[in-house]
Amino acid sequence: MKNLTNPVFIASAVLAAAALVLYVTKTGYHKTSIIAGVTAYLIGCVIVSLLFPVPGLILTIVSMIGYFIYFRRLTAGMKADEGEWIYYEDFEADYAAHPEDFSGCYVILTFPEKKNDSRYDNYETAYVGSSSSLRKEVHGVLTNKTLSRVYDDIQNGKHPYIKLVQADAEHINSIQEKLITMYNGVPYLLSFKEVREKRKNAQL
Repeated sequence: MKNLTNPVFIASAVLAAAALVLYVTKTGYHKTSIIAGVTAYLIGCVIVSLLFPVPGLILTIVSMIGYFIYFRRLTAGMKADEGEWIYYEDFEADYAAHPEDFSGCYVILTFPEKKNDSRYDNYETAYVGSSSSLRKEVHGVLTNKTLSRVYDDIQNGKHPYIKLVQADAEHINSIQEKLITMYNGVPYLLSFKEVREKRKNAQL
């Protein structure tokens, strides 16, 4: 067990922990399975480091580099500041006046208060979805009293902001995955179950 005090092993363990933190904070898609898988992998890296310090250190470094390459490719061409954020009331007014539509993806960020600055990194929840009729879809998300978690957020005093990303149908799925990763978002369809459970419990 003397390897436990080996500086190379300690460095490997620290790098493994740092990789786990970075992976969890940068990735929101299928988050539970990703955390479980990456945790198991990094534990394996630490065990290898314990038995074989130098190869273990190399393995951990290569793993971190591989992840960052993957993340950069995943978000290639999708900048966090690309496009404009629209306050939900402004979106609804524009939708009523201009019903024309297009395909693509959307991000809805909820904030506890209406924003008075241009920063959008302190949101509470990010919802990500897609549709061949994007504006109609977002309108439904904002106004659906039966299933919409965003509607419930609005009723509870939250302030949603919306970003629309126009895309061809064949690119929608990949762009949605990128947006989920970028904003650590909740795939919007997965929020329906939570709303149904909430309403069911309220009726008991």
